[in-house]
Amino acid sequence: MRLLPERELVKAVWSLAWPTVTYALLQSLVQMADVFMVGRLGRDAISGVGFSLQLMMLLMIGALAVSTGATTLVAQLVGAGEKREAGEAGRQAIITMFMFAGAVSVPVVILARPALRLMGADPPVLAHGVPYMQITFAGVALMGLNFAASAVFRGAGDVKTPVKIAAVTNAVNLVLNYLLIFGPGPVPALGVAGAALGTVSARGVAGIVSVVLLSRKGGKIRVRWANRLTLRPDLLRRMLRVGLPSAGAGFFRNGARVLFFRVVAATASHAVAIPALTVAFRMRMLAVMPALAFQVAATTLVGQAIGAGDRDRAGRLGWAAIRMCALIMVVVSAAVFVAARPITLLFHRDPSVYATSIQVLRSVAFGQVFSAVSIVTGGALAGAGDTRPALAYTVISQWLILLPLSILFGLVLGWDATGAWWAWAVAAVPHAGLALARFASGHWRRIRV
Repeated sequence: MRLLPERELVKAVWSLAWPTVTYALLQSLVQMADVFMVGRLGRDAISGVGFSLQLMMLLMIGALAVSTGATTLVAQLVGAGEKREAGEAGRQAIITMFMFAGAVSVPVVILARPALRLMGADPPVLAHGVPYMQITFAGVALMGLNFAASAVFRGAGDVKTPVKIAAVTNAVNLVLNYLLIFGPGPVPALGVAGAALGTVSARGVAGIVSVVLLSRKGGKIRVRWANRLTLRPDLLRRMLRVGLPSAGAGFFRNGARVLFFRVVAATASHAVAIPALTVAFRMRMLAVMPALAFQVAATTLVGQAIGAGDRDRAGRLGWAAIRMCALIMVVVSAAVFVAARPITLLFHRDPSVYATSIQVLRSVAFGQVFSAVSIVTGGALAGAGDTRPALAYTVISQWLILLPLSILFGLVLGWDATGAWWAWAVAAVPHAGLALARFASGHWRRIRV
């Protein structure tokens, strides 16, 4: 393979990737704003948000079954010229996502405290984490609308509309967070609960706006509501055939991260390690934005090429996205590694947490290149509907490598939290290798969605 892909392929991938980078960056800044402002309330507040976000990610994995399947199915239908059916697939995705998110929210709100206790949260951390988690999940159904609509936009190849929505969402979220967390003037200061309320409000409005825009004429596809809330079992089966393995991979990936938090909470330095890990994970989401953007580009372009019956072009587009992202992530990860100190200072100045945050940020940056490669390669495979291998690779890398090594290094050998950080970096390498080998095998060419 050539290091750089052909110019025509670069143009096709980049035309979808750069708006998606902007979109993902803006979406990430919503959560970054929470951590940044909450950081002014102390390390227990940061830890409360960190624990809650991990459980939220775990319990929202089911949404991946809908969003991944919707992006792939819509992309292939658009590539085949079946735009009306693509719009119907979008409608099915939005309805299913709303119903699922609403069903999940009730037990999570009720069980928030025991769930956080099970993860190892101390009483001072529970005081912040419980209200943050309960408020977030109380509005998760509206947030799910935004998640589903964005997946439909991506499948249709419209990556600019979600950017515009995210820009407005980010601005609203920043204003609401400041007002509700700190309570200037007559506004009551709600602390961590205010951060959750501001984020839920901003993303809920974004979800409603996204659905309205998809329902209007003039877009790449249109979601029609003549049939209201009726479900199409045939389209749901096609979506879930692609999406369920991705949801399974997400479940095991985020389940491993919840247990990883539990291992870190058992180390001797847990009081500073947990807030440091929370900051590092938020920064990781910022640094991984290019990978998520190229993942979207790979899924959409590969899916549309397959829908048009051109599997050779689908392969070339997939490799182009992988190579472009790998080159960019080398630069991004190096920058995060070098700038770990000033980045950490943005969030807190507690001397003990500060030193640990630098350490974990650098170890995460080391493994980020490999994580990015596996993310984009998984996107290319998802575009073809070949999502089952990702489940096996996640179990191998996260449950058979990450968790055993973090326990061995961090608890058994006595390396404390430092051992857990390096276990995280090491686990990313085999996942990338397995995903690349799968795409290179060409098995995805025989998949039919």
